[in-house]
Amino acid sequence: MQVSKQTIQNSARRWASYYGTSYALVDAFISIESNYDVLAIGSSGEKGLGQFMPDTITDFENSELYRVMDP
Repeated sequence: MQVSKQTIQNSARRWASYYGTSYALVDAFISIESNYDVLAIGSSGEKGLGQFMPDTITDFENSELYRVMDP
């Protein structure tokens, strides 16, 4: 599933506002870790926009933190 950079940035703005954090920080993190590619996979097996390891993702699967598009 490809998601446009603009869609990811809009979602990042909503999440940053929801959590009271800096949008610029969230955007920079996504840009550096995955270049806005939701399907990114790193050399050590890390995945997604934040390049989290699969075990970390599993820990958050059922939590609010795992939702990407909808705060």
